[in-house]
Amino acid sequence: MTVMLDRMEPMVTDYSYLMDWSYVAGFFDGEGSVIIYKDKRRVGKADTYIRLQIGQTDLPTHEAICSFLESQGILYTTFVDKSRNRLGYKTCYFIKVGRRTEIAKFCSAILPYSITKRSKLEEALNGSTGCFRALTN
Repeated sequence: MTVMLDRMEPMVTDYSYLMDWSYVAGFFDGEGSVIIYKDKRRVGKADTYIRLQIGQTDLPTHEAICSFLESQGILYTTFVDKSRNRLGYKTCYFIKVGRRTEIAKFCSAILPYSITKRSKLEEALNGSTGCFRALTN
């Protein structure tokens, strides 16, 4: 038996109130990347670069994580990759954390909950606070 409702309940579209660091850590473990590379052309300058990145095809989840990061004072940038759409893939929304101070805040917050990317996060955290020689030599 089907029951019809006279009115529709509004659909919740902002899930950021459900976010916490453990959720973001789990999401980052599954969908995130820790990128650490050395630019050998920049001798004597900041030659090690760190970037944290999360890719997601679900826009509401992407927006909820962005809202949560904003509420926690984490600066980030976003970009959209539509290049693979022609191959039948969904649009991918990315969150990128690249400033060393923001990397340190982000890594410190999710490190207690991280499993899969724990060692890479520790490496990024050490690098973001200035210990580059240990990472690159």
